[in-house]
Amino acid sequence: MTQEWVVVNKCTNFQAAILIDQIPSKNNINKKKIVEKFLINYKGFMGLYITRFGKQRKFVANFDNEEDLNNLVVTDLPDYKGIRFSKELAPIGNINKENSIRVKNIPLNTSSTLVCATFEKYGKIIKFFMQTKDLWQEAIIYFEKKEDI
Repeated sequence: MTQEWVVVNKCTNFQAAILIDQIPSKNNINKKKIVEKFLINYKGFMGLYITRFGKQRKFVANFDNEEDLNNLVVTDLPDYKGIRFSKELAPIGNINKENSIRVKNIPLNTSSTLVCATFEKYGKIIKFFMQTKDLWQEAIIYFEKKEDI
């Protein structure tokens, strides 16, 4: 059995997103399987992750080339006419450092839903990102208005 390896030298900015709620299925695991089955047909497909913009959850697909990305955004998901990926990752809004905060040292057992809900009382969140760093998590929260920080 011969194995073929592909070396990826660096990540690219070729990304497209789709709202998770647009995909008709009972749960997110099935939705992810539907999307991955579709995306695996693109040679430049590098992976899929879930992100949250305010209350919107999206699948974001990464590609190693712009051609596959451009082909993706004009193609409907199979069996779902009119449902397709978009290059627009975030909702319209002012996303920059001036209206964002970074929260560090969040315990690993704290969910992103809890963190987001905790900060929503200060203002409308237009983008939310959370990642694990060593034994902690950290979140970057973008508010609609700078005054909400």
